[in-house]
Amino acid sequence: MVARRRPATFPDFCSLSPEWYGWYQERLYELPQHSDFTLNNMLVWLGGDCGVECSAVDGSIVLRVSSSRVEALRGTWLTLLGPAVDRATLDLVLQLAPGHKLRMVPDYVVSTACGADHVVAEDRDNFDYILDVEGLAQMTGKKYERFRYQVRRFERLHGSDAAVRELNLRDPSDAAAVLGALVAWPRVNSFGPGGNDPTRTDQRAIEQLIRLQPELSVRHRCLGVFIRGRLRGFSIFHVPHARDPIGMGNHIKYDASFDRMFDYLVHVTACDLREQGIHRVNADVDLGMPGLRRHKMQLRPVEFYKKYTVSGA
Repeated sequence: MVARRRPATFPDFCSLSPEWYGWYQERLYELPQHSDFTLNNMLVWLGGDCGVECSAVDGSIVLRVSSSRVEALRGTWLTLLGPAVDRATLDLVLQLAPGHKLRMVPDYVVSTACGADHVVAEDRDNFDYILDVEGLAQMTGKKYERFRYQVRRFERLHGSDAAVRELNLRDPSDAAAVLGALVAWPRVNSFGPGGNDPTRTDQRAIEQLIRLQPELSVRHRCLGVFIRGRLRGFSIFHVPHARDPIGMGNHIKYDASFDRMFDYLVHVTACDLREQGIHRVNADVDLGMPGLRRHKMQLRPVEFYKKYTVSGA
């Protein structure tokens, strides 16, 4: 069977496929790169624990998601993406959406397609945090005073024993080291209730990411922090193909017995992106988790990519 190079036409849907990267990213190339909607992230996160289907409508993209992963995404819902969304397209999709409501609608769709008779509500738990790469790499000035303190604290505690090395997720040995560390660490960082990724959501997503590496069009980088020769933390990120390239943070995981490791991993990731000529990084969403929101706000976001819930008149 020949693989489809594009999805079905709305109102029909078909399952998400890596084969669509060219078709899909062409429609999002000129737009802000929301973390939830890069094809790589959807295949890894939503394709693992959720059902994701895609449809084409008037040059735009409709996604149908069935999720039980976290409260902020739970249920079956539609969203609408792309540069060509107008009022007519929005109303057409709303007619067939569950409860005549769309979720996770990007700000650029709301600004071009919504009218005064649409009910629009901010979805704060799913705002993307956009961070300044140069600021997180240089750490100068009062704005980054707290962040600088955390990174320097880690360096004072562990710097003489720490080394940063790139791990190749397509290499079986490096991939096994990443997955093995998640199991071996006595406490893995987690900002949600229960801690330590009790449902293995993050671990399954990383397993899915590694499994899909040969099929994904954009390579993921993984930086590992080794302390006394043992892997104690890692950061996974990629840069989607877009007119305005931006780093896309995928995972920061570490042995939580090492104090200030989170900030150190953010810093070394920013330094790596700066060397690639990337000026901003999308640090994903906070899903309404208070601890995660606090940490991300302390990174001094320069912008939010906002998402909304949109209902019909």
